[in-house]
Amino acid sequence: MGGLLVAAMGGQALAVTTVVTGLGPAGWVSGDSRADGHVDVNGNNQLVSGRNAVEDGLIADRLEFVNGPPVPSMGTGSVHFETPVNNDKATLENRGVSNNFLTDSFDVEYAWYRAPGGGVAAPAFKIGIDTNEANPVGPKAVDRGEDRFDKILVYEPYQDGAVVTSDNVWTTENINGTTGGFWMVNLTGGSALPGTVLSPLRTLDEWQLLFNSTAGITSATINSIQLGVGSFNANQDSHVDYLTYNVTGAAAPQENTWDFEAATQQPAVPEPVTAGLGVLGLAAIGLVTRRRKS
Repeated sequence: MGGLLVAAMGGQALAVTTVVTGLGPAGWVSGDSRADGHVDVNGNNQLVSGRNAVEDGLIADRLEFVNGPPVPSMGTGSVHFETPVNNDKATLENRGVSNNFLTDSFDVEYAWYRAPGGGVAAPAFKIGIDTNEANPVGPKAVDRGEDRFDKILVYEPYQDGAVVTSDNVWTTENINGTTGGFWMVNLTGGSALPGTVLSPLRTLDEWQLLFNSTAGITSATINSIQLGVGSFNANQDSHVDYLTYNVTGAAAPQENTWDFEAATQQPAVPEPVTAGLGVLGLAAIGLVTRRRKS
């Protein structure tokens, strides 16, 4: 479900912050999510929200809006991703975006948290791009939402050259045209672009240049942004606090932030200094009261 929406003018761009407390109206859905051992109606292990109660339960086991962990920088909660075994996958996807990848510029920020025991991976940020080339078809592609786009750019913190060793702390990723390395999944057979490219990593500006300079690529629309944990990341227990996605280009600038929260939010935990001052204040009140009584 959606939550509070706050808008503010920042220059010519309208900055919008939306509180997201579940899958649904705020534009966020369960994307390409999978459960090891599950067999769906098509013989795969895909999970589709709303298809049946079993799959809804398996999605909830892997993708949940919760309070904590302490202390997120925005609000009091986060979206929780969990992939117990290698064949599991958990993806939160927004299919409501529409941006021109050939001409627009992008700034992305998100904060993640990881519990120990899940290796070096951390929640990834992905971009689905619909070019003029063929999209995949078939039941599996439809279940994954991949019938809507044919290229996926993937940013993974540990792949970007950083040593991701920070467990039990919030870490902020900042990505723009010249910072942050992405690899590409190419879903089109016989594409004019390279096939799935794990290396070298390219920045968004570098991918944009490659798309623009490739004969045969005449359009490229971003129609999906995603957060999540991919397959072959067993025992991943991680969270994302918020995502900021800013776009500038020929169209009006967009500044969107989604703050992920539990449906029932806990009161904010006071900072230790503030809490200490509160205790001192109560003690002072008590002292004054005793003096007045004496």
